[in-house]
Amino acid sequence: MPLTKATKGAWRRSLRLPISSTNNGSMPYDFSRFMTEPVKLAIVGCGQRGRAYAAYALQEPTLCKVVAIAEPRPKTRRIMAETYSVDNTLVFETYEDLLKASADTIQTIGTRLADAVIIAVQDRMHMEVALAFAAQGYHILCEKPMATTVEACIKMEAAVR
Repeated sequence: MPLTKATKGAWRRSLRLPISSTNNGSMPYDFSRFMTEPVKLAIVGCGQRGRAYAAYALQEPTLCKVVAIAEPRPKTRRIMAETYSVDNTLVFETYEDLLKASADTIQTIGTRLADAVIIAVQDRMHMEVALAFAAQGYHILCEKPMATTVEACIKMEAAVR
């Protein structure tokens, strides 16, 4: 469905952002000024869903890059690391190992290992993983369902505020 001027206007008002004159109206906002370098992603859970989210890094390497992974299955971990050229020092068996490495990096040089973490683990683990990475200030994309209980969803929402 093509965007009409009315639709573009509604988007602009809802986002409270101006439409760029350089994007030919194809997007409601020109985000290119934010994209001076790719967004660095850490993938926690490299199964079907984790690979699906990570695939964007192969399609748009100038926009995002997978820089760290955590996956308990050795073959899946190896394939993912090779596919995305992840440095061996940033390939972890557990999310806890990735979290510890991130904490060490924050303490040593003052930055996280990645800009964002994609949580694609078993549904029952979403809350514990999200709370851990939220505590370090990561941007989080958590696959659906967000959590297995309403209480867990509320805790996750509070942690990212």
